Amino acid sequence: MDILVGILSVAIGLLFCFQGFIAARLLMTVWGFFVGLLFGAGLVSLLGDSGLLVDIAGWLAGIAMGLLFGWLAYAYWAVAVIFTIGSFGFTLTAAFLTWLGIEWNWVIVVVGVVVAFLLAYWSATASVPASILMIITSLSGASAVVWGLFLIFDRVDLDTLSATTTVDAADGQFWWGLIYLGVAIFGMVYQGAFTERGRRKAYDAWAA
Repeated sequence: MDILVGILSVAIGLLFCFQGFIAARLLMTVWGFFVGLLFGAGLVSLLGDSGLLVDIAGWLAGIAMGLLFGWLAYAYWAVAVIFTIGSFGFTLTAAFLTWLGIEWNWVIVVVGVVVAFLLAYWSATASVPASILMIITSLSGASAVVWGLFLIFDRVDLDTLSATTTVDAADGQFWWGLIYLGVAIFGMVYQGAFTERGRRKAYDAWAA
C-alpha cells in the first residue's frame, strides 16, 4: 500500500509541479482531491489512533473528502486557492517547526492551520500574480514528489507517518533536498516558459 500511495503522490506532484498554473482549474481539482484524501484519512487516523490509509474507514473517509474538496476546487476559485496555498502554508509550517526540534503535537497543527488560513485569506482576496501561483504549485508539487519517493523507497511508512518521521527521513541526506529543489526549479522554469512571464493573474488560468 505504501508503494501505491507513493506512486500516486509522485504522479500528482509532477503534474502539479509542471502544469499547476498552465492547467490550473483541472490540476487544482486534482490537488483538491489529494488534499481531501489526506485530510479525511488523517481525521480517521487521529480519531482511531491508527496509521494513515491503513484500513477501509480511512480510505472511505479520504475518498469522500477528496471528492468534496475536488468538486469545490473545480467550482469555486477562492476554494481552489485555499486548498492550494493553504495546504502549502500548513506543510511548510509543520516541516519548519519539526525541523526546529518541536515534537509533532497539537501545537504544530494549530500553528499550521493559522498560517494556512492567513495565506489562503490573503490569496483569495488579493489579485494574485501568475508568478506567485507558479512558485507555490512548483514547490507544493516537489514536496509531493519527495514524499512519494520516501514511501516508495521505504524511508517512511503510512503506519507511522507524521511531519517528524518525514523530516527524519531526510535528515543528514542532502540529496533529498537537492531532488526537492531540482524538481521545484525545473517546474518553475517549465511553467514560466508557457506563460506571459507572470503578467497574467492567477484567476485567468483557472477561468480559462
